[in-house]
Amino acid sequence: MFEEVFEKAESTDEDTPVSYIINNKKVDEKLRYKGYRVLVSNEISDARKAWCAYQERWKVEATFKTLKGALATESRTMNL
Repeated sequence: MFEEVFEKAESTDEDTPVSYIINNKKVDEKLRYKGYRVLVSNEISDARKAWCAYQERWKVEATFKTLKGALATESRTMNL
């Protein structure tokens, strides 16, 4: 992100060290949605219910990931 918000300052003097300027407009663009989540649903209109459903989904996803890892470990030990 830092490289995207700095601009090299133009200098006419060759002896002047290179300097950079922060482009506040670019910083604002980068930070505009930082920390926000957007949930889209065609079934749930209440924001709190949508957030709870989203959290439950991730619990299920994490459980499946753990289960797949355990099954893969079991499968490797059985094939030996």
